[in-house]
Amino acid sequence: MSAAFIDRIRFVEKMSGPGIWRAGLWLFGYAMLPVALVAALFLTVFPAGLQRDMEPFTWLVVSPVIETLMLGAILIHLRKRQKEHHSIMLAALVLGAFHSLNSMLWGFIALPLFLVHGYAFTRLFEVDRQRAFVVPMVAHALHNVLVLLVLKVA
Repeated sequence: MSAAFIDRIRFVEKMSGPGIWRAGLWLFGYAMLPVALVAALFLTVFPAGLQRDMEPFTWLVVSPVIETLMLGAILIHLRKRQKEHHSIMLAALVLGAFHSLNSMLWGFIALPLFLVHGYAFTRLFEVDRQRAFVVPMVAHALHNVLVLLVLKVA
């Protein structure tokens, strides 16, 4: 077996473990460093921030739920017509474009995260459809907690 195939198996095993919260926490940790670095970069480019007036409930509940549902719907639709890696890339580009409506940098920040979440979604969707939606939602909410903390400190 190739090393890439073994890495995919480990990635899915971590997200398919016993607890949804543990799986979401693992997916969050998988992309935590890039999120923190990008949040710091965002603050250097936009010192006043762009979304400081946004409610924490929106950041922590509404956005992760809506955006993960959108990601899942796009991926499910595209997987009928495209190869897996094409559908993940297109879905990440669409959601990155939506984030770019706030600022171009915000879209670039979101793109790699939606790539990872899209990959997680497609892997989990084959095994457990409910988990495919919930694990990226939990990880997305945890990413937003980190961004909120960085914006609060600044």
